[in-house]
Amino acid sequence: MTSLDQLQDRTGYSFQQPDLLLTAVTHRSYRSIDPHCGDYERLEFLGDAVLGLVVSSKFYRDLALEAGDLTKRTSQVVSRAACDQVARQMNLDLFIRVGPAASLDGTTILSNVIEAVIGAIYIDGGIEPATAFVMRHFESLLTHAMAEGVENPKATLNELLLRERKQAPTYRVIETTGPDHAPTYIVEAMMDDHVLGRGSGKSKREAEAAAAKSAIESLSA
Repeated sequence: MTSLDQLQDRTGYSFQQPDLLLTAVTHRSYRSIDPHCGDYERLEFLGDAVLGLVVSSKFYRDLALEAGDLTKRTSQVVSRAACDQVARQMNLDLFIRVGPAASLDGTTILSNVIEAVIGAIYIDGGIEPATAFVMRHFESLLTHAMAEGVENPKATLNELLLRERKQAPTYRVIETTGPDHAPTYIVEAMMDDHVLGRGSGKSKREAEAAAAKSAIESLSA
């Protein structure tokens, strides 16, 4: 198996035009080795837009938030730091082609490359495989951004389930621990007989909010 085949396997997408993927991992400094090679810059430009579209569309559908809050959450996933993290998790540094004078350390090359890969997938196969790539490789970042800072998780969960399943969740206390003067409640968020999430708190309201937040994280995964 060639390194390009290995890289393609790592993306989880089978390219009709594998040269697009090769271009996506090629920095312009590599021209000192191959003067005729392409580089990732145009694909990065496109991939950045596709990533933003996929993430913002998901948050628009799944979160009943104002535009400013949606923008903040989207920026968490589309940031350079987030893209760098995903690229490192995929070990893309093993495949990036750079010239001898260039270095990955202290640069934006890794984050640029992950966006270029998204752009390459979009060009090769369209929005569906590009979306699948983002949902798979950015999953933990999406889940974290979905749940972080939710001021009213019960309302958010209610909105999400009513939109998708035409039914609101219910909550049940499954356990109470601690002394009578300072109990801790453990609550489950339910849909029919299915447990969506579990949380604890010093009051039933606090525990229900924690269970709703847990449910949002599970549904967003």
